[in-house]
Amino acid sequence: MQHKVSVVIPNWNGKKFLPLCLSSLRNQTYANFEIILVDNNSKDGSVELVAQNFPEVIIVTNKVNRGFAGGVNDGIHRACNDSKYIVVLNNDTKADSKWLEKLVEGAERQWNIGMCASKVLKFDKASIIDSAGLAIYRDLDGFRRGRGRTDTAEFDTMKEVFGPVGSAALYRKSMLDEIGLFDEDFFAYVEDIELAWRARLAGWKCMYIPTSVIYHVHSGTLGEDSPKILYYKARNKFYMIFKLFNMWTTIKSFFYYNIRFIIVAVKIKKRNNSPTQLLEYPVLMKSFAIMRGTFDAFKSISKFRKKGEKFRYSFTFSDGRVETLIEEFKVDEKDLIPA
Repeated sequence: MQHKVSVVIPNWNGKKFLPLCLSSLRNQTYANFEIILVDNNSKDGSVELVAQNFPEVIIVTNKVNRGFAGGVNDGIHRACNDSKYIVVLNNDTKADSKWLEKLVEGAERQWNIGMCASKVLKFDKASIIDSAGLAIYRDLDGFRRGRGRTDTAEFDTMKEVFGPVGSAALYRKSMLDEIGLFDEDFFAYVEDIELAWRARLAGWKCMYIPTSVIYHVHSGTLGEDSPKILYYKARNKFYMIFKLFNMWTTIKSFFYYNIRFIIVAVKIKKRNNSPTQLLEYPVLMKSFAIMRGTFDAFKSISKFRKKGEKFRYSFTFSDGRVETLIEEFKVDEKDLIPA
């Protein structure tokens, strides 16, 4: 028997991506699933295109842009009550025909597998990994495992990873009922890492399923590493830390955040052999975006400390548990920046 699955696709002005994404879902070997497109007030005719050409898709229309987190949550609320799994999928993707079948098979291996991660490959260069699940650095931030590296046998083994990347992720509905949905204050970016931390600290596991393959344009909506994306990533990383972790763990995360900054800066200098690049306008704009995101996060410390109280007291948020998870799923230094 195939369990019911709800595939939730958030969309904001993604008309150019939707035909390929939705057509690939029509070719799935797994049959018992519904597609829920949540449109965040697009102005490019996305809703009309889907309504005319993909009548099987359930469309949820928002009057404002509620971001990735809010959009996905709206889709989850609209999902069939009988759905055992919620699968989140970016609109700028193409799914292999066995993508969903293999993802569900992975989740069915154990009752405590609450999350599954697909093998996500670059859309325009399928030999390159976009993500193979999430790994964790000591500053508590998540990183796309294998990003920018060649898809070798290393990434062909099913294994436990820290969590899934939100571009193609399966979540057990009963797990979400327990720990809650995406944090809508994040709007976009890092919400998948924050949810994975909550799930992990509540005792749920995540499996990486290499036979569940997705091809991803990556940041097709805003462009990878645009100042806007860097702002959200910096702000939301600290939102997550203030919300979920105790003071001592937070202090240690700041220390390792600076260590990571040095490692990445040295790598970039060696790769480009151009120290003056740090003074170029695009780099300065990106640096300003990161600083602004960090500043905005610090303005909200009290809000997120209060917001996270129930999580810190409900789950095993001890330094020992956090350290164990970091040691088990720590990021490979090669993955700190793309190759």
